[in-house]
This record gives sequence, structure tokens and C-alpha cells, in this order.
Amino acid sequence: MEKKKNSTSLNEEQKKAISQLEEQNKKIIDEVGKLSREYEKAISSFDRDMDNFWKLMHRLEKANSRYPFGHYADYYYKGLEEPTSESFILDYNKKNPNYIALTSEERKRIEKSLPDYEKYENIISENIERARSLIKIAISSNSFIIRIAGISTRHNELEELDKTWWCPQQIARNKYKVKGNFLTDEPQLGIRLPYHRQLMIKYATLHTTANILKSKLRDIEKILATINSFLPFAELLPLSKMPRTIVNVDASVNDSITIGSENEFAGDASFGDGKIEK
Repeated sequence: MEKKKNSTSLNEEQKKAISQLEEQNKKIIDEVGKLSREYEKAISSFDRDMDNFWKLMHRLEKANSRYPFGHYADYYYKGLEEPTSESFILDYNKKNPNYIALTSEERKRIEKSLPDYEKYENIISENIERARSLIKIAISSNSFIIRIAGISTRHNELEELDKTWWCPQQIARNKYKVKGNFLTDEPQLGIRLPYHRQLMIKYATLHTTANILKSKLRDIEKILATINSFLPFAELLPLSKMPRTIVNVDASVNDSITIGSENEFAGDASFGDGKIEK
């Protein structure tokens, strides 16, 4: 192979290290592949369950009062059916009696039909920990490649994969918040998020996290395979050509900071205009 410009050949000790790294990466690829297959098998029913979940959420969305003030946010058309032409607010701000508050029995029936949240959360959590363990090994083992021409940036890609394993719930909150103007003489009731939209936020966040993990596992395999394809022909970058990072240090980093959980739903929030996107 023609010698690359701006690169130098490896000595015998470095060649031995490269050979060992190639074998180590093969083992990690095999482990990640095994984990990916086991995880996808364990989580496969989640996609089917979520299809049914969204069908139910569409039904509840159509039956909802779409009047996001106080307890009226949890009013639904009788039988949880879609009203043909009736609206919740009638003339002179009277409430349509065909819309009624969800009973505790109705909530129990709805929740019984939902995907098993705890089951899938446990599967996802356990497999995220297994994946993080493997990627940390990959990051540590491949630290040397920042000196190898053609793949020096792949180490940074591995480091980026070890970030944001859980989808922030704020994304779903923003997606299903109130939009538009509402005419009311009861503003003192405050804006509330209806029952079904709280469920949408909760389950959409978990399902997105499940898919994030699938994607990360595929990406780990892909990056390590790319690294290994370069290793037999590895040549070193001169120190002057190595990638560098600008670090901006601000005195404020020493301030006390409190970090909360992005996966907690606290209190009431606002909801959207009734258009649901999966």
C-alpha cells in the first residue's frame, strides 16, 4: 500500500499493540452482537404493545373534552366514543352533559390494557447497563487510535455514544403541550394536562429510549468494525497532526449546581391541539 502523506510507520511494539486491539475489538463486536440479539428478543413485544397503546390514545384524544381547565381536562364523551358533532362547551359556557369525568373503574380498565411499564423499564435499564459496560471497554481499549491516520476521530464517536441513554421526558412534554387559544370564564381553574396525555408522555419517553438503545448497539458494532478495517494498514499521525480540543474554562463551573431527573413527571402541564403523532 502506498505510504500515506503526513503519517509514519509503526514500530514492532506498536504493531503488536494494534494486533491485540484488533482481537479485542472483535470480542467486543461479538459481545455487542449477542447483547443486541438478546435485547431485541426481550423487547420485541413492546413495539406491538405500543401499537395498541397508540390506538387507545387516539380514541381517548377524540373523546376528550379538549377543555384544559381544572378537572374538566379529564372529561370524556360518554362511552369514550368520538362525538359526532357535539362539543364540550355549549352556548353561554354551559357544559355538555354527555361529557363526564373518568371514573376510577374506567381508569383501572384503561391501565390494565396498557403495556407493562415496569417490565419494559427493567429490561431497558438492565441492557443499558450491559451496553455501557461494553462501550466503556471499547473507549478505553481504543484510546490509541487517536494517533492513527484515517480513524483518529472514531474514538470521539465512541465517547459520544456513551451519552444520553435515556430520552429526556421534556421532549414528549413539549410535543403534547397546549397549543392555541381557549375562551373561558374560568381561568382560575388553571391549565391541566388530561389523563391520557400524561400516559402519552410517560410511554412515548420509554419507547423512544428503547429505540435509542437499539440504535446505539448497532452504532457500536459499526464503529468498531470500521476501526478494525483500518488497523491492518495503520500508520501514525505526527503529533502536530493529531486532533485537538479547545477547552473553555469558566470560573462559574465551581458554582453549586443541582441536577434533577429528566424522567420525572411533576404536577400538571399543558397539552396540544389534539393532533397526535407517534
